[in-house]
Amino acid sequence: MFSFLTVLLSLVMGNFVTDSYKTDSGKSLEIGFIAHGSVAFDFEGTVIYVDPAEAQAKFAGAPKADFILYTHGHGDHFDKKILAEIVKNGTVVICNEEVGQSLADYGNISVIVYQNGDSGSFGPENARFGVKAVPSHNQPANYRFHPPVKNNGYLFDFDGLKVLVAGDTEDIEELKDLKKEQVDIAFLPVNQPYTMTFEQAVNAVSMFEPKILYPYHFGPTHTQEGMKELVKMLSGYKVEVKIRPLE
Repeated sequence: MFSFLTVLLSLVMGNFVTDSYKTDSGKSLEIGFIAHGSVAFDFEGTVIYVDPAEAQAKFAGAPKADFILYTHGHGDHFDKKILAEIVKNGTVVICNEEVGQSLADYGNISVIVYQNGDSGSFGPENARFGVKAVPSHNQPANYRFHPPVKNNGYLFDFDGLKVLVAGDTEDIEELKDLKKEQVDIAFLPVNQPYTMTFEQAVNAVSMFEPKILYPYHFGPTHTQEGMKELVKMLSGYKVEVKIRPLE
């Protein structure tokens, strides 16, 4: 399966609290918890950011990006000022169409637009990883926030370690399709009315049964302290809930 280690203020990931995992074959994945909807991965030295935005001070001295993935164009997920801080010549950006249009004239980077269902593999031979864009949207009553088809969540495959960063979504039916993927680690958003209630997060976990859950995209609706209630609600499920500073 995989092994796990918590690291604080990792030298690799700069000023981010991090958790580290080893795949069955011994490859290293380090997860950096930045803020709100922003997370980072270091897979065998390949640096990947998902939705780098907000908390600009935390990006001071952060490693430059080999890859950046954007779920959608809202300001708490897509920030060109922070992009400028972490981009380098040859950075690859994978994004939805909305963000792709915003970056059409941006220099020094390669932009790949993904629709729901698109997939590919990236990175050098020793750190090759897979990415699949999955549906990410609200229920019909809240389509005004995140309508269907437009945005992406991302399912990563790091040497067999499956990691979902769901983006701004609710407990939509499409999450059931992830059960066959055997997701190891899931980032699910918890803040209403824009994403999930605690009850919806519990339902989402029941749909595809990840082994580890990181609630994210919370606060001010919920706080890191308030996440303890979600931990209680999931106590009867086969999922380990890890609370990290993602307010």
